[in-house]
Amino acid sequence: MPFDSSSSIRVGLVLVEMYPFYGAILSVESMRLANKYGDRKVFDWVFISEDGDAVVASNGMSLATVAATSVEKLDYVFVVAGYDQSRRPLPHIKALLRRLSCHGTVVGAVDSGAFLLAEAGLLKGKTAAVHFESVQAFQNMYPRISVSEAPVSISSRIMTCASGTLVVRLILFVARERVGELIAGKVEADLHLLALAPPRDDTANQFRLRARLRLKEIVALMQNTLETPMSLRDLAERSGYSVRQLTRAFNDRFSIPPMKYYQRLRLERARQLLYQGEHQISQVSLCCGFTALSVFSRAYKMEFGQAPSRFVATFRREGFSRIIPPAPQRMPLNPK
Repeated sequence: MPFDSSSSIRVGLVLVEMYPFYGAILSVESMRLANKYGDRKVFDWVFISEDGDAVVASNGMSLATVAATSVEKLDYVFVVAGYDQSRRPLPHIKALLRRLSCHGTVVGAVDSGAFLLAEAGLLKGKTAAVHFESVQAFQNMYPRISVSEAPVSISSRIMTCASGTLVVRLILFVARERVGELIAGKVEADLHLLALAPPRDDTANQFRLRARLRLKEIVALMQNTLETPMSLRDLAERSGYSVRQLTRAFNDRFSIPPMKYYQRLRLERARQLLYQGEHQISQVSLCCGFTALSVFSRAYKMEFGQAPSRFVATFRREGFSRIIPPAPQRMPLNPK
């Protein structure tokens, strides 16, 4: 194990193929800043994988790792994963998570890492935050595990967040708990996190914030009714808008009408289900509110540039390599 000081907070970042690269980098940068402002090694970290090989992220970049079997002791361990990771075997990672949890390590997950925690049996009776694109799949696979409505869920033994950016919140929580508000506050200030919050006393900004929260509720309603989509009139009645007001609000906020936005949510959900590869195209069509397969295929092709049948065939043949950008070619040192 590459830890230098027993007094450091020892953190393991478990990387799974197609993980969100920014999630791993933001976690390390947050810990590095804590070390900077603490004038000592507050955090010590290590990247972990199933076999110790470099793991390719969703953007095609990779990080060096150590094998899960070589890890002995950690204070915290976070699984950084994207897409549905439940179908990957990863026996060494699951064994590591179980062993660490039994010995008092706090376990956590970033983005869709909660799938692996669930597969390892560590979320029984717990609540987990999951990326919104994977919530439905997670609930279908693990109906007895609660999904947090909030994007960050923290308890005494389980810490999860729904996206790579929110991993900063997990690290800040650990810093506050272990080394105090002063260092955590300096890290937060360095990252300018407070600048993302709207001004408290600006009436116009408050009005826009309330309008956005209202739209957020409507979008949540759409996401919860993808299988049986509502009409524009029903959406307006449920939201308290008139049809005209609702249409104008979506055009102002998203530059598209509400029903077009609704359809995009359904098609994104369809693509997520097709990625998982566990359902027939006809089943996916019905799950996403398309009663006619021909209508679904036509809408999917217009949105993503290829029919769902071609997408499935290509994905089965090429896997995730089709969406990873190729590595840049090196320029010759002495071009002719």
